[in-house]
Amino acid sequence: MQMKRVPIDTILPLYYVGPDFEEGPLPCVIYLALSAKESLTVDPFNQVVVPLLNHPIRIISVDLPFHGEGFLSVEGMSYWAKALEKGEDILSDFLDKLEASLLKLFALVPPTRTVVAGLSRGGFLASHLAARMSEISSLLAFAPLTRLDLIKELTPYVSLPTVEKLSLFS
Repeated sequence: MQMKRVPIDTILPLYYVGPDFEEGPLPCVIYLALSAKESLTVDPFNQVVVPLLNHPIRIISVDLPFHGEGFLSVEGMSYWAKALEKGEDILSDFLDKLEASLLKLFALVPPTRTVVAGLSRGGFLASHLAARMSEISSLLAFAPLTRLDLIKELTPYVSLPTVEKLSLFS
């Protein structure tokens, strides 16, 4: 399966598998797991993607923070922790950029035909995305990360306002 770049300029590069965009506005799934490549093409992370390939659906993904070229996915939470230690709000910044990118995508794919889904940390980010974007009405989270305070790399930073505001629990 060949991953391709979505044919519009967006703040974050969006990638997809499935029918080409020349086929018109088809339903799509925004799927977040690790890097776009891992999410869309690498087993077991792409288990959501594989059954959809036989249908007229596009599956779109993006590199999560500190994932993709130059990063080891197994070190993702360590990278998140280092950024938090420096006072960076990488997750809000990522969500802002992803929201802006998806708003541009919705010119090609109507949001009423779009589902946001995610696995683990991708489910965490998909949940935040669905909560902040009224255009998104469907969310599917597989084994979502729900509490940053339970991630060993993030434990020292759980009292930071950045971490507290991202909790899925209030």
